[in-house]
Amino acid sequence: MVDRNTRSMRLNCVQFPVFPLFGSAPDKAHQQSETRVRPKRCDGAYGTSGAFGADAMLRNFPRKRSYDLGMQRQLPENRVRGLTLRQAALVAGLCYLLNPVTFAEYYAMPRLVVNDPALTLANLQAHQHLYSASVLAYFVQLLGDVVMAWAMYVLLAPVNRALSLLASWLQLVYAAMSLAAVGNLALVYRLLFAKDYTGLFPSQALAPQVRMLIGGFRTSWSLGLVVFGIHLVVVGLLFARSTYLPRWLGWVLMADGSAWVIDRLTEYAVPNAAFQFLNIFYVGEVLLMVWLLGWGSRLRQANINLPTLQEVG
Repeated sequence: MVDRNTRSMRLNCVQFPVFPLFGSAPDKAHQQSETRVRPKRCDGAYGTSGAFGADAMLRNFPRKRSYDLGMQRQLPENRVRGLTLRQAALVAGLCYLLNPVTFAEYYAMPRLVVNDPALTLANLQAHQHLYSASVLAYFVQLLGDVVMAWAMYVLLAPVNRALSLLASWLQLVYAAMSLAAVGNLALVYRLLFAKDYTGLFPSQALAPQVRMLIGGFRTSWSLGLVVFGIHLVVVGLLFARSTYLPRWLGWVLMADGSAWVIDRLTEYAVPNAAFQFLNIFYVGEVLLMVWLLGWGSRLRQANINLPTLQEVG
């Protein structure tokens, strides 16, 4: 144990090269790199030389080193704490399964919206609750997209964190664009059923106005689906590059996303063209949902090949 005198003696010191007690003197490069702190010659309780002197104590004092050469360990650089891969796959699969947009797109809206604006207005006024349920279904679906973007980021981050973040942001942009589109449907509801909007338009102009708002919803929604298609392409690329996810599903998702982009952009590039054969590729999202719920929920962290980092002291 070093007493108080020795500790005070260390404060009054200079720096110069220190050589080992045994063996030959080091070379010049070693003398320049190995520099220790040695006190001046002064009186102290233990002296300044000898086997138990301050010089020996400082010379044998261990230096702070990080890791030895060649020491390796595995660090999960791309893992996201707080949610396991199994939980992320289950959350994303449930968001797909419980998505209420199917009710709005394939049941409610086809029964309410037709080509005739006057008949569309009559349908909406006669089925207020069905229309409000469809608007709510669209809104809940967008909230589910936010949760799904979070879960898919956790699931795909071990493959490539940057691409996984890009895919999540694309889905969030799609959700924001779709939310703006759903605002048109909410405005239609207020025009028809809210007291402060009742009588704002004459009866002859109300039907065309409602039809225009619904058309604006469809246009904005289609543009958002282009972003969603790009999102699916990035997700498919991550699946295809992974070692713990089915690569064949990645190619299916890339085809699915490309079909969304082509189908929606042809509405403006080639309005009269019909690409009905693209509908077959939309089965990719169904396959993704089935895999997430059936096999993705069985994923284990040990199945991931994490990068090995080497730290050199």
